[in-house]
Amino acid sequence: MGSSNSIVSDPSSLESQYDFIIVGAGAGGCVLANKLSEDPSVSVLLIEAGKSHLKEIKAKIPMTFPQLLGGPCDWNYETTPQTHVHNRTFGWPRGKILGGSTSINAMMHHQCAPSDFDEWEADAPGWSYETLRPYFKSSEKYTPHPKHSDVDMSYRGTEGPWQVTNPPRVPVCDECLESCKAVGIPYIPDFNTPNGTLGCSHMQGFIDPKGQRSSAATAYLEPALSRPNLTVVTMTMVTQLLFFPQSSSPKVKGVELARTPAPGKMPSPQRWTVDARNEVILAGGTINTPQTLLLSGIGPSEQLKKFNIPVVKDLPAVGKNLADHVMSGSVAYRAAPGTSIDYLTTFWGSFIPLIRWLLTGKSILGGLVPPGAAFVRSDDPTLPYSSKASPDIVAKDATSGKNAPDLELIYAPLSFLTSNDNKAPGTNVVAVLAALLRPKSKGTITLASTDPFDKPLIDPNYFSDPNDIEVLAKGVRLCLRIPRTEPLVKKLRIRESNSDKTDVFWLGEQDPDTVTNEDIREWILNNCATLFHPVGTARMGSSQETSVVDASLRVHGVANLRIVDASILPNQLSGHSTAPLIAISGRAADIIKSEYTDKFKGL
Repeated sequence: MGSSNSIVSDPSSLESQYDFIIVGAGAGGCVLANKLSEDPSVSVLLIEAGKSHLKEIKAKIPMTFPQLLGGPCDWNYETTPQTHVHNRTFGWPRGKILGGSTSINAMMHHQCAPSDFDEWEADAPGWSYETLRPYFKSSEKYTPHPKHSDVDMSYRGTEGPWQVTNPPRVPVCDECLESCKAVGIPYIPDFNTPNGTLGCSHMQGFIDPKGQRSSAATAYLEPALSRPNLTVVTMTMVTQLLFFPQSSSPKVKGVELARTPAPGKMPSPQRWTVDARNEVILAGGTINTPQTLLLSGIGPSEQLKKFNIPVVKDLPAVGKNLADHVMSGSVAYRAAPGTSIDYLTTFWGSFIPLIRWLLTGKSILGGLVPPGAAFVRSDDPTLPYSSKASPDIVAKDATSGKNAPDLELIYAPLSFLTSNDNKAPGTNVVAVLAALLRPKSKGTITLASTDPFDKPLIDPNYFSDPNDIEVLAKGVRLCLRIPRTEPLVKKLRIRESNSDKTDVFWLGEQDPDTVTNEDIREWILNNCATLFHPVGTARMGSSQETSVVDASLRVHGVANLRIVDASILPNQLSGHSTAPLIAISGRAADIIKSEYTDKFKGL
């Protein structure tokens, strides 16, 4: 067995064979590496294309996560031009680091609506909310803030490895919440219970008591690194799966590896192979996993033949069913001096908070960029979606159940994910945005070439179903109502005569009763962006025509191959995906252990 007392970055140092090979060290890979290596007799290899997280300070400070996007810890993916969004292309950040996207994301802890999981049962039995509920609870160590004594702790886990808390926030966040309540959105103390997620509240974050990010790497991988039966190799890519040549049906033998090329450098031609005694588990995520399958000959036969890739297994659903949460863009409002935390974007403004964080962990830098949210239904007749300017929008219900949302409204005390090009320096900003949670539009991941170092073609096909922009437009109009409601309105400086549509503050300074639906739709098309939650490209289900893995997450018709990442989700979740992926991976580990009882003797 290899030694994982330290993380290695040289694939030539690996042994020739391991019991389990895990490809990708995101949420799924880190949880599986921990759980499968609990038995010292089982050898596990975890392969990560990116770097280690251990010395990446910006991955530790919660508020600095935006500085990781677009850098070496990010795959820096980009979509194809979007036909229904003025042919715009969109950056798609994905974590290229131990912990994957849990090491670079916004750390919002949300279990989503129970009916999201119950919806899977018809085609993938065994994945209901009640089945996953123990995994949600056992994964977390929730430490409530003294101001959140109304959280019912009987629903929450307190002994798990993953740290969750109510992080610090500035006072205007409380006024944002009160204004959400004032427009008719009910307050709920905790988004993460069986009672559902409809309502408004401050967000919980996966942040530890020291004010540091608690990622899949820190919570699951670090405690396992001293185990001699776990080997972790970084800066290493899987170029393709290997198969037993004489097998009567496809059976995975192992993987081919290469060093991850340095930015701007040509990849090395050198390759290594490593075999799996039991199975290979793909955990590369919604983009990398279908790319690996396609390069290995598993996927739609017509696409494989186009690139002269021998068809190992014709699975039409590989790379299909891509669903992403698209957000409207930030509706920005000028705020009273001292209201926001925009000062953190300057060196001197962030200097003292950084020193406090380094010394004590007690600093606003240990908070969430988006500190609160509201989850609502676009068909809720009690909410003020209507206006005098345009007919009421009637949209189709795409939710998973009557108690599940299709919109999320996020507020932040800074110019969150908004262009600052025409914002005066020193301006305080409060921003509100709407996110479409249950898109009907579906996209694809396809190969650009047979070169494993080429990025695949990402086409989320945003707004190809017109229902999506209609739902999102309703959410944006609600984003105009909330800031004009007390007590938040008293903190804002809203002008009433802004006619410059290029101004970042233009939409926020329009009267929600007179701005038209068409103006809102056009604003969305010019400002929308991803909320970083792509799923579904190797979906779970019973049919080989419409899905890629079965209810045990085994790839249809291919032995020794399983997938555990966001690509297996049959439908988009109505919220943030990290907590569900941690729970799904915990259950996946138990499924694997149950299938290899001779290997996991004492567990």
